Amino acid sequence: MQNFDLGALDAWKQVDGGELLAFDLPTVGYRKVDFDVLADGPVRVVAFGPNDKTWLVGYGQGLLSVRFTATDDVCVAVFGADDVVIHIRTKCATLALAEFPEETFTTIEPRAGHTDEFRRLTHLMRINQEQREAQLRGEILALRNEVIAGRSETVLSEPDVNLIDEGDGGGDASA
Repeated sequence: MQNFDLGALDAWKQVDGGELLAFDLPTVGYRKVDFDVLADGPVRVVAFGPNDKTWLVGYGQGLLSVRFTATDDVCVAVFGADDVVIHIRTKCATLALAEFPEETFTTIEPRAGHTDEFRRLTHLMRINQEQREAQLRGEILALRNEVIAGRSETVLSEPDVNLIDEGDGGGDASA
């Protein structure tokens, strides 16, 4: 059982046997040629290049998928018997793989400036952080005052006996 994945039927174009389909290529680089052929009889697909070069790029009947790359201008023709109905769907009609010039850092464009929305959000984040830091400083100051107040109450209410010299007034406290 054969399955045909035809996709959109509007993409298929009926052509006559031997009709030339041109693929113009850029002056630099490679071009990928990719197309499908649907025929109700045996066909052969031939690519024509400059200087009378020809290549047999496909043959058979039914659904054929043909892919190749070329560096020069290329024409493709599908040949079959007179009663064969031929449809073609070009997949990559405009795909060109060109050679790019070597990248230099003097041709790179600078980054775009920040947008107004970015500036607004940055300002709000800065204000929020300042408020958090001020709140944290206030909590630290309150804790410090609480600790100092707790120490002074402890010192006044419970004198430390080791700090008061109760001896004879002039000797070694450990003796």
